[in-house]
Amino acid sequence: MLIFIIFIMHSHGLYDIAILNGIVIDGCGNPWFKANIAIKDGIISAISKHEVFKADRIIDANGLIVSPGFIDIHSHSDVTLLVDPLAESKVMQGVTLEVVGNCGSSAAPVMGDFAINRMLRRLSEYNLNLTWSSVDEYLSIMEGNGVSINVAMLVGHGQIRSCVMDFEARSPSLSELEEMKAILKESLEDGAFGMSSGLVYAPGRFAKTEELVELCKVVSEYNGLYATHIRGERETIIDALNEAIYIAEKSGVRVQISHHPPKIGAFGKSIETLRIIEEARKRGLDVACDFHPYIAGSTSLSALLPAWAQEGGLNKIISRLRDPDLRTKIKEDMILEPIPGPGPCGLIKRGLWNMIYLSECNRNRDLIGMNFEEIAKLRGVDPFEAYFDILLEENLSGSIMGFYYDENDIRNVALSPFSMVGSDGYALSPRGVLFKEAAHPRSYGTFPMVIRKYVKGESRSELNYDCGSKIMSLETAIMKMTSIPASRLSIFDRGLIREGFWADIVIFNYDLISDTATYFNPQSFPKGIEYVIVNGVIVVDKGVHTGLKPGKVLRHKPLFMKY
Repeated sequence: MLIFIIFIMHSHGLYDIAILNGIVIDGCGNPWFKANIAIKDGIISAISKHEVFKADRIIDANGLIVSPGFIDIHSHSDVTLLVDPLAESKVMQGVTLEVVGNCGSSAAPVMGDFAINRMLRRLSEYNLNLTWSSVDEYLSIMEGNGVSINVAMLVGHGQIRSCVMDFEARSPSLSELEEMKAILKESLEDGAFGMSSGLVYAPGRFAKTEELVELCKVVSEYNGLYATHIRGERETIIDALNEAIYIAEKSGVRVQISHHPPKIGAFGKSIETLRIIEEARKRGLDVACDFHPYIAGSTSLSALLPAWAQEGGLNKIISRLRDPDLRTKIKEDMILEPIPGPGPCGLIKRGLWNMIYLSECNRNRDLIGMNFEEIAKLRGVDPFEAYFDILLEENLSGSIMGFYYDENDIRNVALSPFSMVGSDGYALSPRGVLFKEAAHPRSYGTFPMVIRKYVKGESRSELNYDCGSKIMSLETAIMKMTSIPASRLSIFDRGLIREGFWADIVIFNYDLISDTATYFNPQSFPKGIEYVIVNGVIVVDKGVHTGLKPGKVLRHKPLFMKY
């Protein structure tokens, strides 16, 4: 009977989609092979080198690469996917699964007046209402809206801390720590895949190591992932990395070092940091990292302020910036930087304001694309005063972009067997309210760029400081975009071209694939991506978004509990 059913299926076109004549790269590092693929009810049902499957839709992939859909393990699309669930800037580059809630910031939970008001301010930029409190409610809203790609969520340590302690620069009391652990536990039971931290951002930078150890013990109990923007990626990177490994040792948690290549002040230290990660793994600690291929990074406009100047949140920061004496103190601390800040702070302490660009804002849009040295000259003030004034004019909103990565360090991390690709970007659209959010090309081009830059070895003169080099095979690059991040998330039915796996597939032209976005024209889709299939539904058809939303909101279910 089974043989008869299979015969009927193959003979009468009962498959939904058949991908024929493709060059398959299966995602686990194997050499490519030619095969046909059949998809039914969202699942890869059959793979054959010989059988020509019949289906309702035939895709002739002759001469094209067929690979698992790309998994973006590090994104910040928590709110933008609610604004526009089509996720155009991601799915058009082949992304079929997005991990939100990184760097300690997530859209849920939202509890307490401070966290509620902070989220309301964030949502007001998109005319969204706050209609959720818990992770479960947030994920359910996204499910109800529908989404074009799959979504997995990390819960932000900074978000949890702000629910309990606002932006206070102190350690939690025992009762506050227990409340944070209870919120974290609820979030993990609601389906979060783990917890993230941003230890150069408020309020995460106010947390001591032991606070993180205690919270990560909870994450470990649920077999979750701890993704961390460590407490310094420049001069203090070795100490910061060792802190993350210490947290793994004391809590048993799996650790993901976010956007790992060292920044200015630590150029060349990737050799040592990767050795530290390798030694930790030899001791049985599950530590890995991710990277993007760009020389420039991006962060929020207010993130460049010293830690003490950010305590208390919006109103207190504004009050300090209006005080001339405190402005002077802020300037002094930005130069001395007693507590490590994010990457562009390393440019400021070296006087390199010409390497920091205003990339997104509301009221000074005529200045977007100018560096702060140019803005300062235009306004007749020094760069610090120009920066402080724009912060006030923008009510602390906006983003900057800075050139603070080193190409050799990026390549070292890219070649590590413990690394994978993560954009550090957003799911955006080249139209509507999300158009202005494109402060960096990584939201549009990360995954094709890895192939163009590090597999094909091509450079783009219009992309500042871009230097391509053939450092890895296409099979290795695909593995770093698919099966490695899937395994990292303990997702074992995606990330490979395998029978029985969900049909998340990207089909692209290897000769044509390339990013096209630049630092000063970031809203540009890549080329060469022909088809993207999400859960067995074609979302990108011959390079055009179909408008369909077959994505699933994934909820983490631990294989076992630790007791």
